[in-house]
Amino acid sequence: MMRLIRLAIFSLLTIMVAACASSPGETAQLVAVTAVPPSPTSTPQPAPTVTLTAVPQPSLEPLISTTVDGAVTDPSPPLQLTDYPPSDAPYLIEKDEFSFWLVNTLAGQLLAFPAEAPGGGANCLLAWDETAQRFTDPCSSNKWELHGRLDTIRFAAPPDSRDLSQYPVAIMDGAIFVQFHALTAGEPLNAPPPISDAQYGVTMTVRASDFAPSGTAIDVMTQVDPVWALDPNAFPPQQALIYPAFPDSLIDDHGRATLSLGREGGLMTADQYSGGVQQISRSLWEAVPADAMAVTATLTVNLDTLYREVTLPLDWNGRQPGTVWTEEIPLEIGYAGARITQVEWLETTDDGRATLRLTVVDDSPEDIRLFCLHLAVTDPWRRSCANFDGELTYTVSVPPDEPVVLQLRASLEFLTPFQLHVPVPPN
Repeated sequence: MMRLIRLAIFSLLTIMVAACASSPGETAQLVAVTAVPPSPTSTPQPAPTVTLTAVPQPSLEPLISTTVDGAVTDPSPPLQLTDYPPSDAPYLIEKDEFSFWLVNTLAGQLLAFPAEAPGGGANCLLAWDETAQRFTDPCSSNKWELHGRLDTIRFAAPPDSRDLSQYPVAIMDGAIFVQFHALTAGEPLNAPPPISDAQYGVTMTVRASDFAPSGTAIDVMTQVDPVWALDPNAFPPQQALIYPAFPDSLIDDHGRATLSLGREGGLMTADQYSGGVQQISRSLWEAVPADAMAVTATLTVNLDTLYREVTLPLDWNGRQPGTVWTEEIPLEIGYAGARITQVEWLETTDDGRATLRLTVVDDSPEDIRLFCLHLAVTDPWRRSCANFDGELTYTVSVPPDEPVVLQLRASLEFLTPFQLHVPVPPN
């Protein structure tokens, strides 16, 4: 019962799409950026370097805020996705003190980069080189591809050069929201191997850690392989990563446990490299002992309401009401799955539809457990799934003698937690 309550709480937090708090007295929220959009009939033009002016660092204060039910209040229209169609060139967005580059790739990946080049300050503003099809830094001469990766094949770069930093981007009801408070720094060329752990297409990587006398914070990027088919642009969000409160733990190299203060998660966004999704979360703990040299963070993540449309190739030959027959029909859910093992034709309704009872069993690996599974003719707008404990029956009404098309939603948990070994810097 307690586990279900915890899952419900964290699912609710995800639905609220509330952004994580950046400091104890300050709540960072989603930012809707207002700008004058380009003409729908025009094509994006490169911004001449000479016309760029210095801009201050983006403020942590949001331009607008989101309410608990997800409704957005904004005094003026935010950027609309339809005004920034997929293109092989970026859009320079300038509004008041905010300035950034918006990219909508031909593959439909939406990215946002600061106007300033990495490490360059306000005097080194990125420009788009239309000829080279690259972002360029007038100070270092570094160049980056449209999706922000440093181009070291065609252009030489110093060892401390890095990919472009990024703001997470989300789409809500056709509006573009940029999370200025959650800037993720690009990886440098000479960066040490990342601290990460992975299983079944989900990778958790430490992006930053802070071991202060007042407490410990570890920022983790969770990346989900596209095989899971999570959609970062679904709004209201019907797919998400959820963070169970337990069995999170932080153990130092002397075997001592540090009390967890909870975990905060940001919005799920597209991963431009893998084609999957990613999400940043912050784990908060009490301060670790002063003599600790390393800690092991044990973290958990579940995948919630994974969506599929499935077609069942049922064998209708010789079947009639009252018939029971066996089937072996897999229901693929990423690296997990279920299987229909039996079909019973209960009756034929007045409108000629066949009412079937389907027996479904869990067919996932031993360390993945399906705990919710929705299988029906229609997909509910709201979250909906039946408590699934290894085997369950579903009743559907479908046209006979035709392939059966059903809507599937599933939630699952990884039974093996992720472990991240993080060094503690000396005092």
